[in-house]
Amino acid sequence: MRTLISILITISILISAAAQAAGDETKYLCMSEEAGGLIHKNGSWQSTSFEAEVKYLMVMEKGALKSVKGFGEPDDLAITDCHLLEPTKSFACISNFDMFRYQPSTKRFVMAKTSGFTSEFEESGIDLPSTAFTPYISVGFCEAL
Repeated sequence: MRTLISILITISILISAAAQAAGDETKYLCMSEEAGGLIHKNGSWQSTSFEAEVKYLMVMEKGALKSVKGFGEPDDLAITDCHLLEPTKSFACISNFDMFRYQPSTKRFVMAKTSGFTSEFEESGIDLPSTAFTPYISVGFCEAL
């Protein structure tokens, strides 16, 4: 009986610790207001507009930006290389192809998608829609969920 009580106490402590740790994490929905970019068409770059309804899920933990990803995308696509930019008190997250900047004081963000700058996907034979790997910048705001 003592063993059972010890196990139950241990489990409740672990659950309590996990709940407390989760309480340090805040999720934000970031919604684009405007977006524009470039498309390589007929041998030259041309400006083009994009749908501005792109959404991102941003995770803050203990006041620091932990990760950002496209809303609904799997966690393994999240950008997790995030750091504080000291002079402006803003955050930057950088991946191989993309950069996300967030300013907590204004709740504004800018996302620069640079994948598609070269034709590496076309050359690899990857069949994707023409806008999937076209460089663009979107701007918008973030609100806590």
